[in-house]
Amino acid sequence: MAEEKKPDESKSLVVKNAVGEYIRAKGLKVSSDLYDEEGLNGILKGLLDRACKRCEANGRKTVMKQDL
Repeated sequence: MAEEKKPDESKSLVVKNAVGEYIRAKGLKVSSDLYDEEGLNGILKGLLDRACKRCEANGRKTVMKQDL
């Protein structure tokens, strides 16, 4: 049986350049703390964790948009 991989919790899931470009296109500035574990990166990880739990609870191995 293959060993289950653990996610690298220190790795950011947010592409800062893309987020920054999106916000700057609206004429706004971006604070560096927007991306940290208490900001966008933390919110995204929480959302994905909940989606994974819902997927497993439904007996699937594929996370789908409906899990969000």
